[in-house]
Amino acid sequence: MVLVLAGCEDSEPEQTPKEVIEQVNADGTITDQQAEILSTTKVLYVSGLKSISDRQAESLSQVVETLMLNGLTSISDKQAEILSKAARQR
Repeated sequence: MVLVLAGCEDSEPEQTPKEVIEQVNADGTITDQQAEILSTTKVLYVSGLKSISDRQAESLSQVVETLMLNGLTSISDKQAEILSKAARQR
């Protein structure tokens, strides 16, 4: 008998946006992958996030309607530019 398990990986399943928000609010940090997951949402409120990278700002700028990142203590000029361009495109 031969058993072939094509496509099986040892990685965890992708988080849902709700799971990402809960983890980010608890940890205060976000990964690039988590930012990509959240970029698919229409409305995003994250209060626990302390900082973001330029790449994460690019991803989060794709949120369609409302983006609130109340926990950020500072952002760079480049990140502000990225996020402001996204806001003007809506």
